[in-house]
Amino acid sequence: MSWDVTFPNIIQNLSIWIKVNIMPSKFVFFFLQMIASLLLAENAIAKTKELLIEADFYCPYNCGPKDERKGFAVELAEAALAGSGYSIRYEIVPWNRAVRRAQQGLSQGVFGGTGFDSESAGPPLLLKHRVPLAILQYAVFARPGVSWKYDGPHSLEGKKVGLVAGYEQVLFGHLGDFLLIKAGRNFIEFSYGDSAGRNNLLKLINKRVDLIIDDERVLRRIAKEEGISQDAFIRVAELGPKPFNFYLAMSPKYKDAEEVLKILDQRLLEMMKSGEFEKIMKRY
Repeated sequence: MSWDVTFPNIIQNLSIWIKVNIMPSKFVFFFLQMIASLLLAENAIAKTKELLIEADFYCPYNCGPKDERKGFAVELAEAALAGSGYSIRYEIVPWNRAVRRAQQGLSQGVFGGTGFDSESAGPPLLLKHRVPLAILQYAVFARPGVSWKYDGPHSLEGKKVGLVAGYEQVLFGHLGDFLLIKAGRNFIEFSYGDSAGRNNLLKLINKRVDLIIDDERVLRRIAKEEGISQDAFIRVAELGPKPFNFYLAMSPKYKDAEEVLKILDQRLLEMMKSGEFEKIMKRY
């Protein structure tokens, strides 16, 4: 570059030199920094593995995926996996299909209750963590004024029982053997699809079945949303003595299943100690 040394042009020439030699460098530096940031962000996203977790609508445990409150079990699992390299994509499908898809490896797991371990009927089994997300309140419900009393599974003989299809596996170890034996003898009326719990409750109220078996939290919420009186059905028996635990059960075909379950156990215990677990539960 030739320089005009007359004073009036010194500043102009210096300005040109800065534009030619410095400004592009800053621009290139900024551009490279921006590219690096984008690459780092993309790399972080790539390292986060998305888990497709499916279940039937079972609010307040797992509600709608797009609801402001997705269910306390979903929120607990999401909080437990935050920052672990795993994220959850939660979708609603009928229960039987959710379990079948997880068993086949078409999803990474399900939100659901007891019935995935060695006591469960039919391989392949789903894998579960040790620390449950919740304890279900399974019970037998009837219309008010019923004189019948529950005295073990065989006291259901002669009664028409409403049950969501697939929940017989959840009840395995409590009523499982009896339910499976009687299922083909018009003893149980199964409800299917996304509204199976609602349909079950309506069957009871409309006298299409004598009894239904389900979780009390779920039934009370359904009744409230449908405008059904809380006095229209009563709990006549609790099922036990073993607890009905609620898990994020993983597909045995998912290669990282054991790692995810280990993270869940560790983080859920930490959340219990810190109070985060209880804080999430109190939202519901």
